Amino acid sequence: LAAPLRALEERADVRLAPSRGAGDPERGAMPAAVVLRGAPGSGKRALLRELAWRRQLGGVEALRVSAQGGDGRVYGPLHDLLDQVAGLVGHPHPLMGAALPRDTTSAVEAGLLESEADRFAVHQRVVDYLHRACRAGPLLLSLDSLELADVEVRAALRFIAHTLDPQLPLLLVLAHDPDPGLDEVFA
Repeated sequence: LAAPLRALEERADVRLAPSRGAGDPERGAMPAAVVLRGAPGSGKRALLRELAWRRQLGGVEALRVSAQGGDGRVYGPLHDLLDQVAGLVGHPHPLMGAALPRDTTSAVEAGLLESEADRFAVHQRVVDYLHRACRAGPLLLSLDSLELADVEVRAALRFIAHTLDPQLPLLLVLAHDPDPGLDEVFA
């Protein structure tokens, strides 16, 4: 993945940053997650498509979703991405089923996302699931338009990005337009 990451960094108007605690590409260690930030029209989606295409040529499964504004579902875009992973590996993901209500408000009212410990448990189950999913083969997971995702999704992705094992055959790419809130989350 080193060459495609360098190609991403060389594009004008796009900033690529490994998540904190990620591997050091200069030493040959690749990060488990990168954040791609650029102004609308800067070519983020084209870069994501090219990265996915190149990885697919190398035998990597490339899965991608975009966050949608007004998506009130609990972990909406993350759920969509994990649905794709589940379809690939044939095992339900931890956000499937009746464990989570339909929307964030109901989840808070039901006490599922009441405390940091509750959130941590959900986030950790997702990380564990992704670790197991890599047994089926290398994965490239990308989530675009992250600026449209709610605070719960952002917090989950921050945890996941910082917790994934960089030794796994998995790269999480998070792309977003400039957003001060996201700059703080993924700094």
